[in-house]
Amino acid sequence: MNFDVPAPVPEREPRIPSLEEIRYQVKRFVEKSGQKNMREERTFAEGANVYLYEVSATDDNGDAYLYLYKQQGEHEHASATVTVIEVTYYMGRLEDGMCVGGDTLSNYNGQTNTWEDVQ
Repeated sequence: MNFDVPAPVPEREPRIPSLEEIRYQVKRFVEKSGQKNMREERTFAEGANVYLYEVSATDDNGDAYLYLYKQQGEHEHASATVTVIEVTYYMGRLEDGMCVGGDTLSNYNGQTNTWEDVQ
C-alpha cells in the first residue's frame, strides 16, 4: 500500500480587476440605464491596484447616479467585505446630497475571475 501524503495545492493569488476592466463594467451599467454625462469622480489605488473607483451619470430628469467599485479589504479610503460594483441614486444633482437609495449591481467572483450581475 502506498500511504504517500498528497502535496497541498498551492493557493493562487486572486486576480484583481484592472482599471480598464472596472471602467468597462461600470460603463455597461450606465449605458444599460440610458444615462448620460458619465464622469469619473475619484480613483484611489495602491500602485496599479485600484481599490475605489467612482463614476457619476445623470438621467433625462437631471437626477444623479453614483457608481462605485470597491475592492475587498481594508484600504486607506475605503473598506469592503467583497469586491463589488454598486450604484447610489440621488434626487437632483450629486452635489445636493439628496441620496434616495442604492443597489448592488455586480459582485466579483475571485474563484472564477468573473463578474456576477445581481440585477
